Amino acid sequence: PDAKGHYQLDSLPAGRYMIQLNHQVLDSLELALPAEEVFVVAGKTLEVPFNLPSGGDLREAVCRGLTVRRGTGAVFGRVVDADDEHPLANADVAISWTELAFDRKTLRANAEQHDAQVRTGPRGEYRICNIPTGSWVLIQLQYAGRSGNAVRVSVSGDEAVIVRNLSMSVADAP
Repeated sequence: PDAKGHYQLDSLPAGRYMIQLNHQVLDSLELALPAEEVFVVAGKTLEVPFNLPSGGDLREAVCRGLTVRRGTGAVFGRVVDADDEHPLANADVAISWTELAFDRKTLRANAEQHDAQVRTGPRGEYRICNIPTGSWVLIQLQYAGRSGNAVRVSVSGDEAVIVRNLSMSVADAP
């Protein structure tokens, strides 16, 4: 597509086609839009519009089965062994962020620290939902008594979901 999202396919023979929009964000979330059946008629122009899901819809898909609070986002990804890229099942992904709240009466700021941890699934997958959008959060991989570097990420309110894959070399792990 061009910068405005328009696309054009020229010189297709008349007939039945299946057309599908693919996008790297959808691929990274392991989501796919359904294919659409179209019929091309000789000498005619056919318009097939596509829309990417909104950030909120993507967040709902990633956080399926969970109650998602307004103004929050999600981080989703996979954890792999850095040496051979095999998934690390049962690894811990820790997340931490600070929220500032202001007392309207005293005009004092109150910093509230939040910490959470999730365990990766059998394919090394993890998801962390209900993290604040527009704030920096720290994510750290913990596996076999070792900790990886803390990674700083932010989820915007528009995208609502980011993909952050993590890796650690486990060859020397106990």
